[in-house]
Amino acid sequence: MTETPLYLYGNTELPSPDDGALFHYTKFESLLKILDTMTLRSSPLSKLNDLNEANIDSLDWNQDFMLMFKAEKYVKEQCSIISFSKNYMNGPICEEGSNHPAMWAHYAQDSKGVCIVLDKGNLLENNKKQLSTLFYKLEPVGYSLHNAPKHGIEYESYTDVSDFVRKNYKELFYKKHVDWSYEDEVRFFVESPEIYLNIHGAIKYIVLGGRLRFDEAQIERLIELMITPGKKAYRYFNMHSFAEMMPTINGYLTVDGAPTIYMQLQKMAKRSSLAKEYLEWHEENYG
Repeated sequence: MTETPLYLYGNTELPSPDDGALFHYTKFESLLKILDTMTLRSSPLSKLNDLNEANIDSLDWNQDFMLMFKAEKYVKEQCSIISFSKNYMNGPICEEGSNHPAMWAHYAQDSKGVCIVLDKGNLLENNKKQLSTLFYKLEPVGYSLHNAPKHGIEYESYTDVSDFVRKNYKELFYKKHVDWSYEDEVRFFVESPEIYLNIHGAIKYIVLGGRLRFDEAQIERLIELMITPGKKAYRYFNMHSFAEMMPTINGYLTVDGAPTIYMQLQKMAKRSSLAKEYLEWHEENYG
């Protein structure tokens, strides 16, 4: 069962940049696929939005032409990432990682998507076995005006392309132009073309976008995953496992999403025995 996000209620638990919360923004359709499998799939580096990231072309090919030639192909075909945001400092105040207006617009379907909040420790523990045989990193991205890899690559003798990538991963994959600093990105990088991270037990809660919460049809599709036996998400979420993004004069605020889920469940219960059973189960367990 997911955790109830305590700091949504009267700041009983204040967020901090290093509390291990990871925020993954995504489209609603992607959320349904994620919850159906309880996994997050890594993406190829061809989808990076900063042209200088992992840009082998910016390196001095005269140093080792064949290595650079092989590295360019290797990085595109044998490496992948998953991107998260984190809680961040706004002056003296720590903002929740779900308070990112630009992230909602760019990655969460213009606020019609969601932000999945994960616990870093549980995520790594869940995937310890499959990650034990792979080279991977889960670190914050650094931002700079000088973000091309050529500014920090050490030219030396490498045993192979994989050795080159592992020794220079920070310069290749963890530097972005300062223009992207609003993302406060924490990146999972893995030396594998594709990987599925098991997120079962790692989800803290899910934030519904400001426009999604008004879409009854989509909310019903989400609830169907929660109440249908045989689905991986079956009864894994209680109504307090959901939050909502609300616009305020200071940006966005994350608030309890239980009322939205509850009202939709009540409507569904009039025609769905599964929805009715879920409401009874929820009442018995959570009051």
